[in-house]
Amino acid sequence: LISYYTGHCNLRRHRSIMGLDVPSTRCRGCNLDEETPFHLSNVCPAMEQLRNTLLENLERTAHNPKAQTTLALSFIRDAHGLLESLQPN
Repeated sequence: LISYYTGHCNLRRHRSIMGLDVPSTRCRGCNLDEETPFHLSNVCPAMEQLRNTLLENLERTAHNPKAQTTLALSFIRDAHGLLESLQPN
């Protein structure tokens, strides 16, 4: 979870910074911006449904930090799965 929030994760922008071979730093979901945790979590149109579901569930579990952590991890896993299904790194 921390690596996602700090940007040190298996998304294209970080892979590019690490010198790994990526075709582009553009988001595989929308191609509108760099593929970063901020972009996926806040603005990527391809992640809108996942993001809305996450926000609804976070609101329902406001008094349960463990459940909220699980929800955040599920969002990251599901977002990565969606990106991989669209176009592998």
